Amino acid sequence: MACTRRTKTLVSTCVILSGMTNIVCLLYVGWVTNYIANIYIKVPMPLQDRKFEGDKRGDTLRIIERLDRLENVVNQHIQEAPGRGEDSQGDASFLDSSLFAHWGQDLSPENRRVALKLFQYYGYNSYLSDRLSLDRPIPDLRPDGCRNMSYPFNLPQVSIVFIFVNEALSVILRSIHSAISRTPSHLLKEIVLVDDNSNNEKITQKDKELNL
Repeated sequence: MACTRRTKTLVSTCVILSGMTNIVCLLYVGWVTNYIANIYIKVPMPLQDRKFEGDKRGDTLRIIERLDRLENVVNQHIQEAPGRGEDSQGDASFLDSSLFAHWGQDLSPENRRVALKLFQYYGYNSYLSDRLSLDRPIPDLRPDGCRNMSYPFNLPQVSIVFIFVNEALSVILRSIHSAISRTPSHLLKEIVLVDDNSNNEKITQKDKELNL
């Protein structure tokens, strides 16, 4: 009987000690987890990451501003689009167009009408583009850091791809001419023209001539 009582007491003591050990372990694990969490929360963000985040936000704002300006231009073109019976209303319908704000004051009414129709179709002054030389001088808009750099002579060759839809022929020809005249001949491998389903008669006719 005495042995049995001692055994029961020993078992009870072991159970109690095991339970207390489990509780202590759980409390320790909880304390460690809370400590680690507080450390990660209190660690400040690296300055480099903050700077990158600021730069990214600035780029986003600049893109939004450009999209807003583009939207204003598109809305202006839509408002200036002529109606069906506008050709019979005389010259007053196009005299206030933004196209002639700083250009074209010396054009005849008929030429102004043609220039405005081209402007509304292409979204830019195609009338003037058709009268510009293919070899016109253009300013060097590269930053000083790029303009003053020296590059190796033997660089990889490049293929230049022009993708267009209902583009004015003068713009396409001037782009090709600029690419040829301003690219070292040993670096220019090819020029590829891709017509993305244009429906302009001049473009489609030129595509047939060039087998595009």
